[in-house]
Amino acid sequence: MALSLLCWIIIVVKLYGLPLSPTAEPHSTIGRVMARKAVSLLGPKGRIMVITRDTDSFLQSSMDQLFHGFESELAKSKNSVESILKLQLDPLRPNQVPPGDLFELMRKANSDSVLVTFMGAPFLNTDQLTKLGPNHCKVIAFCPGGSNAQSGLKTTFQAGLLQDVIIERPQARSSSPSPTKTIRSYDALYAEYNGANLPTQSDGLYTR
Repeated sequence: MALSLLCWIIIVVKLYGLPLSPTAEPHSTIGRVMARKAVSLLGPKGRIMVITRDTDSFLQSSMDQLFHGFESELAKSKNSVESILKLQLDPLRPNQVPPGDLFELMRKANSDSVLVTFMGAPFLNTDQLTKLGPNHCKVIAFCPGGSNAQSGLKTTFQAGLLQDVIIERPQARSSSPSPTKTIRSYDALYAEYNGANLPTQSDGLYTR
């Protein structure tokens, strides 16, 4: 009886993509990569801040896996998240950081600090950029596929708002693997860019 129940649980988990989701490993890797980037940019008087989805309100196992990888990697260098803003958004809605919340976080942070957004790239209007000034915290971002946050990346880098970004490759969005196929690696699913390595039109990404 117990063995039969266990078999059914395994079947349900595989069907609905819970802990055994085929993208669990790449999402954990995203978290670890983002943590290493954050630590490399962190100054002696800085702190690490995070903007992410509130997965208590809307369950999203991939985001939980990502954040767990992020915190685990930070712990290796004896760092931790000192401030976190969890946004209550339906997981079916596009990822986008509210400009008002972003501005307030950046305005209060010193230039040694790092803001990590798992909700797409940062965007501020001209007035907000002027008020913020050139001396502000570093920002790194994860842009999930299908989000509006991939548009305008080139302008965002040029404005000095963004230091590093991880973007889902277009081909990853168009051909999702089935649970029976081999799990694709982080490098196959995602691309990394910074101010010296901007995405181009040939990458199939929004760059205006």
